[in-house]
Amino acid sequence: MAWISGLRRWVSVAAAASLAVTAAALFVALSAADGTRADSRLLSQRLVPVAAASARLLGQYTAQQTALRDYVTSGRRADLRPYTQAAGQIPREEAAVAALVRGDPGLPAQLTAAALAHRAWLDRVAGPQLRAAGQGNFAGARALQANILFTRPYTLAVRSSVTALQTRITSLQGTATARLVGGQKRLLAALLAVCVVVVAIAVGGVMVVRRWLLEPFTALREAAESVAAGRFGTRVPAVGPPELAELGRSTERMRTRLVAALADAAQAEVQLRWLFEASPNATLAVAADGSIVMVNEQARRMFGYTAAELAGRPVEVLVPAAARGTHPHKREGYLADPMTRTMGLGQQLSALRKDGQEFPVEVSLSSLPGESGVVAVVLDVSERLAAQAERERFAVRPTGRPASHPGRPRP
Repeated sequence: MAWISGLRRWVSVAAAASLAVTAAALFVALSAADGTRADSRLLSQRLVPVAAASARLLGQYTAQQTALRDYVTSGRRADLRPYTQAAGQIPREEAAVAALVRGDPGLPAQLTAAALAHRAWLDRVAGPQLRAAGQGNFAGARALQANILFTRPYTLAVRSSVTALQTRITSLQGTATARLVGGQKRLLAALLAVCVVVVAIAVGGVMVVRRWLLEPFTALREAAESVAAGRFGTRVPAVGPPELAELGRSTERMRTRLVAALADAAQAEVQLRWLFEASPNATLAVAADGSIVMVNEQARRMFGYTAAELAGRPVEVLVPAAARGTHPHKREGYLADPMTRTMGLGQQLSALRKDGQEFPVEVSLSSLPGESGVVAVVLDVSERLAAQAERERFAVRPTGRPASHPGRPRP
């Protein structure tokens, strides 16, 4: 079949081309993903934290300068507290920034310049003013503070050095962000290429499937759906390529076996129901959850219910109220070890009729292999117990002493 050979050749060429394009796109995607992850880690783990730390450092420097000015101006010792607090925070902030910029070619030098500018401000500006104020010479301290031509260059040096550090950090953030965006664009382009390849494969596959597979598959599906809907007489066709044809033949064999099995099951159910109804004893079928599934005529007469009244109700409706609390546990215990057994031997069991009358019973339980329910055969032993009591009554003399046996001498 020449057309099949041509189809295989076309599919092989298309598959090879698709694999080549997909491999190239995946290579680009993986490279872009690696770069994106690196830039993302750089931003999240270094640049963003160092920007925040440098901002906190500048805030501490500014807090010291402001607190010194307020203290010298007011002369109140309380105004110097922010200065002292900032002095305790600045070494930690400088250490945090230094740890984050370690390895960068320019940031450590800028951090050092900012720290030196701050030290110079402490030595040349803050130190003299604090010593004068500490000696009670606030007028002299204010005079030093008012000498703007001397103090302002030190103050501006601190601010400008930290600002230069922040500018460098911002520049690095912009570069990393640009690389991150570029990597994301390449990754998106690679993913789009893969999508295009997938779409092309899908379109080509649909074209092939529609011409070679769709019609036979549709016939198989419709036949299977018809069988699943209960129309078991529907034949499953063996059409299409050899694989689909073999699937159709297998499904048809399964359908014929299913029809035969259902017929056998229906016949068995009819026989079971006939035997169930023909049982001379009261017989009940109870599901694992305790609901009554089926009762025969003898059971309906014994308990005074109709089949419709008992169907689906819990079996405890036939048990006296005093035993209902423990009955589910006994049923669960039986289902855990479902062997045929008779209950009521050596103990007193009672059942309950619809009119509320209790009567003594013996119950024989059985379960078929693989079933999740119980078959209970109930025997009313009222007459037997009454007869036994009557025999015992006649076997005892009025004085309560046993009657003498013939031929045995009286005491």
